[in-house]
Amino acid sequence: MVVHRGYQEQPGNALTGRSGRVVAGLAAAGLALVGGPSAAAAATSTSTSTSTATSTATSTALAASTAKSVTLATGDRVTIADVGGKPTYAVVGASAGSGLFDSYQTASGDHFVVPAEAVPYLGRQLDAGLFDVTALLRNGLGTGARIPVSLTFTAGTTPAAPPGVTLTSVGTSSASGYLTPGSGAAFAAGLRAAIGADVRAGRQPGTGALFGGVASISLSAAGVAAPVAQPQYALRILQLNTVDLTGAPVDAFAILLNTDSISKQNAEVPISGGIGRVAVPSGNYSALVDFADFDTAGNVTDERLVTLMDFAVADTGTTTMTVDERTATVPISVSTPRPAVQDSMDLGWWRKDASGNVGGTDFLEFGSGPPMYTNTQPAATTGAFRYRVQWDGAGPSTGPRYRYDLAFASDALPADQSYAVRPNQLATVKQSFYTDPASANPGSFLSGPQDDFVSGYSMIGVQQAPGTLTQYLNSGEGDRWWQAYFSPSGVEYDADLHAFQVGRQYRLEWAHGPLAPNVGAHTGPTSFFPCLACASAGAGTLSLGFSQGGDSEPDHTALSFFGGTTHYTLYQDGVAVVDRDNVFGAELTGIPSTPTTYREVYDTDFTGTAGLSQSTATHTDLTFKYRPDVTPGNTLPSTDRCDFEALATAPCQILPVLSLNYRLATDYTNTGRVGPQSLSLDVSHLSYDGLGSHARITSASVSVSFDGGKTWRSAAVLGAQGRYLALWQNPRSAAGTTPELKVTATDAAGGSITQTVANAYTIAASAH
Repeated sequence: MVVHRGYQEQPGNALTGRSGRVVAGLAAAGLALVGGPSAAAAATSTSTSTSTATSTATSTALAASTAKSVTLATGDRVTIADVGGKPTYAVVGASAGSGLFDSYQTASGDHFVVPAEAVPYLGRQLDAGLFDVTALLRNGLGTGARIPVSLTFTAGTTPAAPPGVTLTSVGTSSASGYLTPGSGAAFAAGLRAAIGADVRAGRQPGTGALFGGVASISLSAAGVAAPVAQPQYALRILQLNTVDLTGAPVDAFAILLNTDSISKQNAEVPISGGIGRVAVPSGNYSALVDFADFDTAGNVTDERLVTLMDFAVADTGTTTMTVDERTATVPISVSTPRPAVQDSMDLGWWRKDASGNVGGTDFLEFGSGPPMYTNTQPAATTGAFRYRVQWDGAGPSTGPRYRYDLAFASDALPADQSYAVRPNQLATVKQSFYTDPASANPGSFLSGPQDDFVSGYSMIGVQQAPGTLTQYLNSGEGDRWWQAYFSPSGVEYDADLHAFQVGRQYRLEWAHGPLAPNVGAHTGPTSFFPCLACASAGAGTLSLGFSQGGDSEPDHTALSFFGGTTHYTLYQDGVAVVDRDNVFGAELTGIPSTPTTYREVYDTDFTGTAGLSQSTATHTDLTFKYRPDVTPGNTLPSTDRCDFEALATAPCQILPVLSLNYRLATDYTNTGRVGPQSLSLDVSHLSYDGLGSHARITSASVSVSFDGGKTWRSAAVLGAQGRYLALWQNPRSAAGTTPELKVTATDAAGGSITQTVANAYTIAASAH
């Protein structure tokens, strides 16, 4: 299965636009996330309240994560997950369709997700608005909604319903109707059947009659059209001519970038009948043209990618370039020390313009998929080029689970793309996945390389939870690895970016409880959140917040996309400056330049969320003293972002916020037994690469309630200097219940934290 993904990393192109980024792919079992956060992904403010404190500080609340879904005309479900109102990635749910997608963003900022079976008809019989996810959401056509369509028919054709479409009114040569989430699969199957008929008849896919004479199908909801773009540059005509494996004109699509300045041009160009014409500014360009070949069933048989590394568009006349599918003769293959079957492959194609801005695309293949080929090209002459193959493969389904996640990069398109790795070129990561006993669904584990040039993305697929996995990673390309676990309960846990060293072994845990909001101790650049408690005295700004949930790894941050509420209150010297539902933090401007006491109170409530019986509600009460004294010991590393809205100026000061990290002695369902129970507790401060407050921890206490918080029993706490072991007894009378935990800690700088976790873990119903 192949997914095409297009990105626009810089604002605008030859037409007015705005910056943005989308990631899309095929999800397994409707649960798996595909894609990862961009290096610059950030939550934005969605609500503002003015401080009632005596200072002139103003506050902006940061909205909690949300997720919205739409169902396409083909029945594919697309979920746009965002933080603070900005989309950060798209999630495509399971469907009965082809599982192949072209995902891109236009200059207007709208996101499109086009299934492969629709591509041959796009701009012909099928209007692109059918697949404009942004417009569908804008018009209230979320998951479960009917998709209203308008149809026209060729002259002499009696209007009839295409597969999956219900007609509500019929005219002489037009009709109106709708598709439903359940009928979209039939519509997709009809498109594939039509493509197959074209192939059997020797026609180009999409050139024959569709559904007995349909001339056009478009979304009939009002306001779906994207804004008309206005030119910002003098434009010249570029014509791309494409020929197939027989030398005949063929449909294709191209990614076109201006390598002098990506802001001038970064777009997809459809090529119909072997000709694609586009108006662009003159200058230096690079293009990637995708050729997909279909069989008589309408399925993709091979994917061939042809790159024009560098060419110029003249300032006069029409510039014509011919792109030949027959030049894509280099097959891509990967071999591993232990047997493994490919479950995804990502071909990343990225250009850096003369100013250092980056744009490009990824082509993703899920499963073993059809073979993929490229042509051979030298290094770029304008700007720079990065080509990267990310290959992911799993070992046999029997025996201990293992997999390989590998990356190979080049500044050109090599003539030999047979990649092989040896055991001494790999790092080994022992991954453990915990889950809530109330959830029977699988989760998903994701991993992808990132470097200073570009990010990588991958879907590793369904991850059985509870369970363990041995992961082999190569580090030969200087990559850091982004990793995330999408739990069966709908919570995504993201790790900091890490460079796993060849020859070393690592052990990581995911969703090991109790699960509670945190700020963490970070040892690499954060993959999603900026600093969760930082200030810029120079800019007079301060940013505070919590990860919605943490687990036993101190660098993990979590977001819940399905259900639940939050409430956040921030006090400045005892006066509330933010008091809002469904936010996770706030940013202040105009803060006092003198020592100030801040108090954060954060509540989460996921009671009633499907598949969630543990850590259902939390209450965190945290106090710290702010002093504008930036020192080398508390200065945020330049690799981390200081705040969400980029208001801060250097230097950025890490605030002395206390952080709790838990590791309960439980099984992989966070379940303990009647009798002795232990909890490893680390009390520290928010830190990045060891920088942050090192104020002495002065106290720590742990209490347990077996009756929903009515009464509390103190645990024995052993240890000192922030590292503790809490011990207590799970009484036989509590078998089968989920106790509540309360932890309190203080430091020598006047900071304190109290955190309560309802249903923190489960006590097994049986002692054996």
